[in-house]
Amino acid sequence: MSDTILTEVQDGTCTITLNRPEVENAMNAEMLEAFDAAVAEAGAREDVLVLLIRGAGESFSTGLDPRERGTLAFNPSPQDRPYMSDIFVDNWRRSEIWSRFSDLPKPKIATIQGKCLGDAAMLAMLCSTTIAAEDAIFGDPAIRMGLSSSNPLWMWTLGPRRAREVYFGRYLRGDTAREWGLVTRVVPLDQLEEEGQLAADSTARRGGMTGLDGQITGSFIGRTSGTASGKPLARDFAVNTAALSAYQRYGFREGEYDFWQRVEELGIEDALAERDDRYAAYIT
Repeated sequence: MSDTILTEVQDGTCTITLNRPEVENAMNAEMLEAFDAAVAEAGAREDVLVLLIRGAGESFSTGLDPRERGTLAFNPSPQDRPYMSDIFVDNWRRSEIWSRFSDLPKPKIATIQGKCLGDAAMLAMLCSTTIAAEDAIFGDPAIRMGLSSSNPLWMWTLGPRRAREVYFGRYLRGDTAREWGLVTRVVPLDQLEEEGQLAADSTARRGGMTGLDGQITGSFIGRTSGTASGKPLARDFAVNTAALSAYQRYGFREGEYDFWQRVEELGIEDALAERDDRYAAYIT
């Protein structure tokens, strides 16, 4: 397995660590595929009763890695790959990874420090318990780049009015995320690892609730409620809209901020810094 993902199984808990701390655990194709494989392996093991998801280093994850253009982690320019089907396929492949994670009938816990953005925020929302450190920051950077969000869960998690704040580029601090229902609780950074392990240990000791019968019941309830609420349809819509926006946003009106042009002019790291500097005050 790729070293972009680390796994450890102990006392019923499979800890899956996002391990690209040098780029704040930005998700490239290799990491996404390794994560998918780690989840599948944990799902098949009878001795794994709960999954604990964490990120190495100062941040949980900044979401998809814009440094890796031309992979399922980033939509390429149509000038380089003119077939729209490629963009849709890449978006659907990534969506299926999150669907398999969501459908896994085992409790899932995430511990969040630093940045938790884009697809990483969706990963956190797909967990049954999300514990955030006081320094946690949530948001969707794709919107700051002029793209449509591929995450339909902002609306379901925050409600229409608050979701609009995120859809206009606002980031949320840990306390706001808790108040708005995005995370289960917020703890000091130096207590995050301990709190996450305590939650995993407690969940793994709940007897039948983490056994096969509990997993089947939990899976049935989760899928039924998700279908009834329209989440699958919303996911399909979000994925297709994100693909369309990725295709058309390579054309810009005069005077409109063109992130992609700034990447060409400044380089990716400086362009990312400039992107976020433009929204520096837009955080709650």
